[in-house]
Amino acid sequence: MMVAFCAMSAWAGEESVNFSDQGYSNGDDVASYVGENFTVEFDKGTGSNVPKYYSTGTAVRVYSGGYFVVSSTTKTLTQIQLTFGSGDGTNEITVDEGSYANNAWTGSASTVKFSIGGTKGHRRLASMTVTYDDGSTVVVATPVISGTTTFAGSTEVSISCETEDAEIFYTLDGSDPTTESTKYEAPFTITESLTVKAIAYDATGAASSVATKSFTAIPSVATVAEALALEDGTNFVFTGRLVVSAQSGSYLYAQDATGGMLIYGNQVPSYTKGDVIPAGFQLKYTADYKGAPEFQYPTGMQEATDNVDITAEAITPAQVTVDPYNLFKYAVIKGATIADGNITVGEESVALYDRFKLNFTAEEGKTYDVYGISGWYSVAQFMPLEIVEAEEEAQNTITFEAEQDGGTVAITLADGAAVESDVTLVTEGELVTIVANAAQGYVVAGVEVKAGDEVITLDPNTEAAPKAVGNTSETHTFVMPAQAVTVNVTFEVKTGISTISASDVKSVRYYNAAGVESATPFNGVNIVVKEMTDGSKTVAKVVK
Repeated sequence: MMVAFCAMSAWAGEESVNFSDQGYSNGDDVASYVGENFTVEFDKGTGSNVPKYYSTGTAVRVYSGGYFVVSSTTKTLTQIQLTFGSGDGTNEITVDEGSYANNAWTGSASTVKFSIGGTKGHRRLASMTVTYDDGSTVVVATPVISGTTTFAGSTEVSISCETEDAEIFYTLDGSDPTTESTKYEAPFTITESLTVKAIAYDATGAASSVATKSFTAIPSVATVAEALALEDGTNFVFTGRLVVSAQSGSYLYAQDATGGMLIYGNQVPSYTKGDVIPAGFQLKYTADYKGAPEFQYPTGMQEATDNVDITAEAITPAQVTVDPYNLFKYAVIKGATIADGNITVGEESVALYDRFKLNFTAEEGKTYDVYGISGWYSVAQFMPLEIVEAEEEAQNTITFEAEQDGGTVAITLADGAAVESDVTLVTEGELVTIVANAAQGYVVAGVEVKAGDEVITLDPNTEAAPKAVGNTSETHTFVMPAQAVTVNVTFEVKTGISTISASDVKSVRYYNAAGVESATPFNGVNIVVKEMTDGSKTVAKVVK
């Protein structure tokens, strides 16, 4: 709200204003006062708060870094007496013209700037009385310098003078202008912090008073990481893409690919998760607020023009630290228990702060996936947005039979560790080796690995088989999938002529189905008679 003041004249050559008599409400912004012979302009300058009226002290509060300018276009100011409200601060006041002592300015000028020093606090301006040189009308009006005093990137500066046909000259280096200075022809653009001074001359060569206006350029950053690298207390403009993760009243949490930030302030539109904040708004960076970075006093924030998906980053309680690049991001802590105001996973815990008023009650014995914002306020804390019961994750296990009648099965991992039990957790992507060894009289008939109903293709590294009927030992490898697997190895009894060969056999005779005897096997069915070295005989039917 802009507040306009009405003047209260005293005697000739003096004019006063009492700011408590202007009829505005408690907390109103104060931009300017227009009197009969002088005006007052209020500005926050490099500070964070615009000047405001408060009934406490019945005065206009001008905060540290701010200033007010008393000026007249028709009179020469000779004295300005300031009166302060109750509870006034102690911030130093400096002026750019004349001298200031004991709450009074003295000098001879058409414009006087009063600056409030310090990094915090304010002065409470209750009233002022301005004395001017009555009868000494300024022949040439003091130029008026216009432009945005605090800007990002660039701002346009224009200079005007009410005296007809007056010529204006100006400087940008802080020196007083003369006819040798740059002549003003048209508005010009500045891109850095500087002070503009201007003077006007009429056709007779009479000069005006010097007008002065200071301009402050503030930096622009495009990422959260760049903002976190600024000096403490820096005002800046954010020009990048910032996505909202959550909002609660004056607390806005947003992030980009480089980090998250907490934006605190009242002049913020309402956003929802995933909203993209239009670039070009201004913030003040506070490097340490209760131990964590905070971005304060936002101005120029606009309604969201887009909404995008935002994915929670899986973290552990121990990852909620004061490291600014890990804070104020949308995250999830999975498989947690919630009790006694803490979120716990294993041996790690972090404080639960119910910023978003979920009022959640956990059930004993259950685990939860907690979605929210990682934060810090004197200590680490996690602010839940949503709490859901944790789903039991699929276990990457191997199930197999360690021993069978026909042989043995050994399973090892890439580092040589043996899979000892029949149900063993194995990391996804790990290389697994299966070794199947057949017992005497058996061969390996098959090795199969299945994930559910899907058969996994094996990489065979099969040892040479002594006979064509099967292998007595096989080695296979496979890569562990995300789900559980079963390993099935089958063995079969050896068949064929090979079964009759032994070192203790004295002689072997073969008989076909017609009873014909031979020292070598027939094709087809053979009756084999083996005479052993101990005098015993065996008879068997085999197929060649």
